[in-house]
Amino acid sequence: MKPVTPQLIPLLSRLYVAAGMLARIYLLAGLLAALAGRAPKSPALRALWWADAALCAADPATRIPLTIAVDELAARRDTVNSGEAHAEAS
Repeated sequence: MKPVTPQLIPLLSRLYVAAGMLARIYLLAGLLAALAGRAPKSPALRALWWADAALCAADPATRIPLTIAVDELAARRDTVNSGEAHAEAS
């Protein structure tokens, strides 16, 4: 039985990328709306925009643990695969 983790990481990675893209689209839409003089008057939407801007600025740092986990998983998979190839050659 295969572990769930290797199958789950690509899904989480795709969701993480999609969320980042949607956040940047929201930032761009808010900026264009502000430049056009149609910025939302709602304090909640303005706070959400500023929170999104702050999180997008910190986004590269949040990707480090995910990148390390994927790299370690790939290294383990390569080690297991090379061990199986070595056992078959013997």
